[in-house]
Amino acid sequence: MLSGIALTPRSGVIKLNIDATILKQNGKTCIDVVARASRGNLVANWSTSWLGCFDGKLSETLAIRFSFVQAQKKSWRSIQEESDVLNVISKLQ
Repeated sequence: MLSGIALTPRSGVIKLNIDATILKQNGKTCIDVVARASRGNLVANWSTSWLGCFDGKLSETLAIRFSFVQAQKKSWRSIQEESDVLNVISKLQ
């Protein structure tokens, strides 16, 4: 993201916007993934939740893994991920 404007992926790439939310009052970790094509159109979206409150890094790591599994089910070979935790993504590259 640059200056509050979400950048679209290059042609042929699916962008996965990944977010994990920790709901301490409910004792859950929730994950949302939005997949968009190069023109910004919505291709798919998924949500899931787990019982248990994990720290931010673990929650985002689980969210990234969840998004990769969903992309694999769709047979997408070229994806770009966007997440809140840069250091988690850096370690996965």
